[in-house]
Amino acid sequence: MPSPDRYRNTLWIALAAWIGATAILTWLSYGDAARRIIASSYPQLGRSAPPPAPIANSAPDMTSLVAEAAPPPVQQRLNAMSLDLEAVRRSVDRILIAQEQITRDVDQLMAGQEQITRDAAQLTAGHEQITRDAAQLTAGHEQMTREITKLQAVEQQILQKNSERAPRPAPALARNAVPRSLLAPMVR
Repeated sequence: MPSPDRYRNTLWIALAAWIGATAILTWLSYGDAARRIIASSYPQLGRSAPPPAPIANSAPDMTSLVAEAAPPPVQQRLNAMSLDLEAVRRSVDRILIAQEQITRDVDQLMAGQEQITRDAAQLTAGHEQITRDAAQLTAGHEQMTREITKLQAVEQQILQKNSERAPRPAPALARNAVPRSLLAPMVR
């Protein structure tokens, strides 16, 4: 057995379709006449009017009917409203231009932020490289310190061994004075 919600949804869909069809048929029937009335009342909006189409003699001219039916105070109000609408249109155009500028500015800011993010990543990578290099230098320094300590220990051992083995100096022989003539070879 179908649920009541299903019937209700079907009813809403049918109602929406009926309203849409009625709106389309009404627009098709009276759309051109409405545009002509608006175009004649508001010449600045004439660009939205359709090109004039021949009207059958049996259909009354809607423009003349509206012009005849509109008393002068109403016509003045309509003219004032048309001026207000033009001012609103210009304001909307200025707002759209400002919005486009804001969009461009936001795009530039986003590009700048992306560049900053890339620069920060490069700085982080450089910092990590410096940290690795510093660690390598520290390790090299420690290795050199160990090697120097070993060399100093070996040097101490060698000095100790040399001091233990060093012969005692022999007593100095007394030097007798030998005449030089004996020392010098004889030349003939």
